[in-house]
Amino acid sequence: SGHADGVVRLWDLARGVEVSALRGHAGPVLRVTFGGADLAASAGSDGTWRLWDLAADGGPKELRAFARHGDRVLGLALARAGELALTASSDGAIVWDLAAGRLAPHVDPTGAPVEVGRAP
Repeated sequence: SGHADGVVRLWDLARGVEVSALRGHAGPVLRVTFGGADLAASAGSDGTWRLWDLAADGGPKELRAFARHGDRVLGLALARAGELALTASSDGAIVWDLAAGRLAPHVDPTGAPVEVGRAP
């Protein structure tokens, strides 16, 4: 779950307890999504989104922070088993190549804002 203090909290739902706190955002966390059991992403009001390795030795850790949007990141989805990500803000949508850590080839990040969702 994402929180106003900038922390993503992971929970053991069966026991109802927090099992990990992922810190990195400088403002409220607006979106959290998962890419399988080992990968998560979070988006914040600080204009960044972050990729997290949930299976890292020693506990979850940040893999990378992305800061291309000029406004808060309102939409976030992971696709292709964690190979691509889509983020959306008031300044447009961006498709990311996660292996390269940059914009996916042939994608223009400018344009009208879009709403991003993820099917269950």
